[in-house]
Amino acid sequence: MRALRSIVDLAPARRAVLEDGYGILKPLPPERFVDLREGEAEPDDPTGDLAYNAEMRWEAMAGKGYLTPVGSFFVRSHAPTPSIDLASWTLHVEGPGVERPLELTYDELSNMPQESFVRALECAGNGRA
Repeated sequence: MRALRSIVDLAPARRAVLEDGYGILKPLPPERFVDLREGEAEPDDPTGDLAYNAEMRWEAMAGKGYLTPVGSFFVRSHAPTPSIDLASWTLHVEGPGVERPLELTYDELSNMPQESFVRALECAGNGRA
């Protein structure tokens, strides 16, 4: 089983699994991130206590402009990172407004052209207010 890679970064997965049981989608170098976990991980607890949260260290971005690189983005999770069998995983695109529903495998999605856009993001509910 492998964790689903971020759709933003379709490069080869660099999944990190911490020794205490938290699964995350990207490596979080301590010089760039503050670990916001509270308490101990309980692998048998299905309530979401294995969620991982981390924020970028402000000093790591000092003097680097107003754009945050994807690799330095904060991590907010309300549930553990799922383990996914990429050979059988599919994305279903359907619902109101979808004229032609479709199903994509992970490989099909990974092989699609990628585009980059500059966007603003404001988190209104990160639990730290």
